[in-house]
Amino acid sequence: MDYETLDKPKLVRQLRRTLAPRIGVEDAPLPVGEYAAMLQDEDDEDLTLLRHGTDIYNIPLLVPRRFGFVLLTLRKVWRKILKPILMRQVAYNSANTRVIEGLNGRLSGVYREAEDLKRQLDTQISETTERYEETIDRLQQQIDRLQALQHQQAQTLETLLRDSPP
Repeated sequence: MDYETLDKPKLVRQLRRTLAPRIGVEDAPLPVGEYAAMLQDEDDEDLTLLRHGTDIYNIPLLVPRRFGFVLLTLRKVWRKILKPILMRQVAYNSANTRVIEGLNGRLSGVYREAEDLKRQLDTQISETTERYEETIDRLQQQIDRLQALQHQQAQTLETLLRDSPP
């Protein structure tokens, strides 16, 4: 399999779709504004999913119709037993989300600065290139004049040598 030709965003979406039902996570529908922001960019989508997935304690308890009451009771008991661990994980997930959002903001700033520096560098390069081209043109003109002068002097010297008595 050629890993370079894999469509990474498509693969991530497929994995999310296939794994979400297996682990029993059902997301509430997102508000329209958040949904539009989520579609804006893959990174924004990942950050939105990370934001919405930080709270693993308040996941709705989906229970099948058969054995519903027993399973619901067992899940509630497990939730009470695991509450300290889950709350700690929720705090950790929230902190990670904030750190990633902060790093993402800094990275965006670095990208903007890099673009500004690239524009400045391109401007300096074009100005320097123009100056070098002008200098090269002036030097070429001087070379042409010197060659013409050298040619004229060679002709004059040749004429003098021919006209002078031996």
